[in-house]
Parts: sequence; C-alpha cells; structure tokens
Amino acid sequence: MRRRDLLAALPFVLAGCDDDMAGGRINVGFGAKPYRLLASAGKYQHMPLPVGLTPTGVFGSNNLTHGQPFTITGSGFGTKATVTPLMVDRQQTAGSGAVSSVWSGATPTAAPAGYNTQQWALGTVFPTGFNPGAPNTHVKGIIGGSHYETGGSSGQAVSTWLNYTIPGWPVPTLCAYRWRGDPNWVYGQGVPADDNTKCYVFGLNWGEFPQANYYLAYGDPGPGSNSITSFQMTSDGAATSPAILQNPDANGNSGIYFKDVSTPNPYNGWLPWEVMSVLTNQTGLAGGGYIKAFMGTNQFVNYAGSTDTSSNLASGMAINGYPNRTFEIPSPYARSQNPNNWVYWADVYFDIGAQNQSAVPNVVLGDQPTWAACTTRVYQVPTAWADGSITFTCWAGEFPVGSSVYIHVTNGSGTIQNAVGGIAEIVG
Repeated sequence: MRRRDLLAALPFVLAGCDDDMAGGRINVGFGAKPYRLLASAGKYQHMPLPVGLTPTGVFGSNNLTHGQPFTITGSGFGTKATVTPLMVDRQQTAGSGAVSSVWSGATPTAAPAGYNTQQWALGTVFPTGFNPGAPNTHVKGIIGGSHYETGGSSGQAVSTWLNYTIPGWPVPTLCAYRWRGDPNWVYGQGVPADDNTKCYVFGLNWGEFPQANYYLAYGDPGPGSNSITSFQMTSDGAATSPAILQNPDANGNSGIYFKDVSTPNPYNGWLPWEVMSVLTNQTGLAGGGYIKAFMGTNQFVNYAGSTDTSSNLASGMAINGYPNRTFEIPSPYARSQNPNNWVYWADVYFDIGAQNQSAVPNVVLGDQPTWAACTTRVYQVPTAWADGSITFTCWAGEFPVGSSVYIHVTNGSGTIQNAVGGIAEIVG
C-alpha cells in the first residue's frame, strides 16, 4: 500500500478544528518522519517538526512527560565536562527523616524533638500550626528547621550545606531552589536586634560557620512585623585579606550591596531562587567574576568582581546558613532565635562548570519564549550532552499537565538559545 493510501485510510481525531474540519490538521508520523494532513483541502504533505525537537512518539509530537527522557537537537550547545549536575535534591523519597545523603551536612540536629532540620512529609503541620505545602506536585517532601533557641544573638544555623572542590579559577556555579519562611516568624530578637534572614551562603573553610563568606539575605522589617520587602547581599569576610568581595565592585556597587531592593515577601508563599556566579580571585570586570540572583523576571543582584579569595580549591554552598568551599541554604545563625522561626526549602539543583567557562551549561523549561521573560524556570537534569544534541530527564516542576513550555539552553560561554525547537507541551 502506498503511504498516501495508508494516510487516507487512517482513522483520526482532529483537535482544535471546527465541525466541518475547515482548516483542520493533524500530525501523523512514520518512524521519525511526521506528516501533516490538511483536512480542508483533502491533501497531505510532509511537514518536518521544528528544528531542534526529536519526535517522542509515533505522531512525532513535541510532548514532554515528567520523569521521561527527551532529546533536543541543534548546534552550539557546547560541551559539559560532567554531564550530570553536582547535586540535585528533589525530595523523591516520601515521608519524614534525615535529609538526603547528597548533602554534606545539616543543622540543627540536636534541637528538641520536632525542631531539627530534616526532610518532612508533605502535609506536616509544624509547631507554629502552619502547613507550608510544597512548591510543586512532584516533590515528595520538603526540608525544614527552626531557630528553636530563644534570646541572644548567636546560636545554631538552620541550613543544609554542600562541600565541593573546584577545578581551578575561574569557574562558574549555579544554584536553583524553592524557599519560604513561616508566616509566624518573630523578629526583634537579640540585643541589638539584628534579624536579617539569610537564604543563600557561599563560604570558604567550610562547616556550619565558614571563616569568609558572602550571603544573600532578606532585610529586618523590625519587631512585630514579618512584611519583608527588601533584600541585600553582603559579606562576613570583609576582615580577611584580601576581602572576599570587592568594595566597591566593578559595577560601582558598594557597602551592603543591593540593600533595600524590593522583593516578594518570603512568608507569603514559595519563591523560586536562582543564584549564579563565577568564582575568581581576580578583581575588576576583566577577571570575569560575578554574582547574579534572580527570581523569575526579577534580577536582585548584579555584582562584578572578585568572588573567591582562598588559595584552597575546597569550597561550599549552603542554603540558609553558614556551611569549605560550601554552598548553603537557608537561614543561618540564630540572631532570629525563636521557636516560631521556621524556614522551608525544596527542589534544589546545584552545579559547577569547567574551569574558564563563564556559565554552567544547563537546560531549563520556561513559560515564555525567551529565558529573560520567564516567570518560571525549571532546571532539567541532562543525561547526555553534545554540541549538537542534549538528552534530559523531564522534571515538570510547577508546570501541570497541559502546560505549554519552551526549552532554553545555556552553553559554557553564557550564550542562551531561546525556545529550542519551538513550543512543547507537558503531557504527563
């Protein structure tokens, strides 16, 4: 049977057409060659998919299914020295218990029962009476902890951290995560009160409290209020020689960097944070160092200059707190001590690039046809990366079934290819 005859004999359902099928069309695939039937004209013709999308099914449709692999093709994607990210924690084990072993540590772990930093089952009602929910329907738990101590201006951090070693300078880093505070948070603690709420820390000589660091933090709204609307970046390493950050930086920012930048209130819901940097001990624009922080279309930090003054390649990252080079998430040491002062975080993606790259190569799903216009960006975990093709496992994140999405690729030079292959859809 000729292919034309087979097409004519196939039963099909037309989507998005009026009753008489005027202008109706459907994609039909033979292997990797999709065909489009033009119903109103009674004709059919070969209509290739948009360049950059590999058919995922017999109909050659640009469909993404959560948890399933998807391949994009094109050019200029560059290289990715280590294909998989350095650390991803998307809470895929249900229930309450210790944080994932992908982290280097968490604190506190010796607080009164029910106040330690750990993973918590979805639906948990915390001692404040608050259920924080989850940032999306795909995580099976969240991380949370409390500054349970009262009074004073020192104490344990509330954080998880990751220690890592960089290949040399300069080297890019990328962290994306979801974060929120408990609306029952109490400010005005300590004498004098000093209540900034940290949500990201980079540090040297790691552990819970690194010797030199910079951090991103929400400002103190004052006693009796948790209506935070300001944000800042600053460094606890100003006394080190040389200082970890330039003051002023190469963009002319100085003091407490980006102080009082307006941001959404973290006590009203889950917020999507993205923090990007190039670690370098060189100063000025020519050194290539930067720190950028985004929340959707809003960029809150745009620092340029030195970012790493250690002679040791060990580093760390921490979420919230103070984690050897370390990255750390959320709210560190407890100048905000109060049993009500809980922070929650989830869906964490952290990666570093190769030496001399200016950005971490990555793939995101976005809700707009350009990266910069996206209000939601969801980072994907690649399983294969070449200059002409990338395969990743779909993580739908905040996008429900039926969402139209765009695939944006950033290569190691920082060049963004927007909407690779055109529009796609989350179908499962």
